[in-house]
Amino acid sequence: MIFLNHKYEQRIFFKICLICFKVANGVAPVYLQELVQLTRDDPTARESRSRPVDDLLMKLPKISKLKASNRRFSNYGPEVWNSIPSRLRKIDNITIFKAQLKNFLYDQL
Repeated sequence: MIFLNHKYEQRIFFKICLICFKVANGVAPVYLQELVQLTRDDPTARESRSRPVDDLLMKLPKISKLKASNRRFSNYGPEVWNSIPSRLRKIDNITIFKAQLKNFLYDQL
């Protein structure tokens, strides 16, 4: 879970989630879609039995030890996206997603 102590951190979290939503739904620019990879659970894999097939997680890349690499969208985006509840990740309407994400962030305060 990512802890958000300040309003500006919540705003960044919101914007990153919004970009990830667009990537997951195929409406983001191609250059952003190429930075992250959605993982569709394989129903034959042992790990996938604990969560639904359509969980829309993003693959976390191997993190380097450089502090700056943790701030890249390709690293931070999947971390943020995977930290929100699956009920939010399954929403396919951007207006509903924004409202539900704001409610989720408000409840975190």
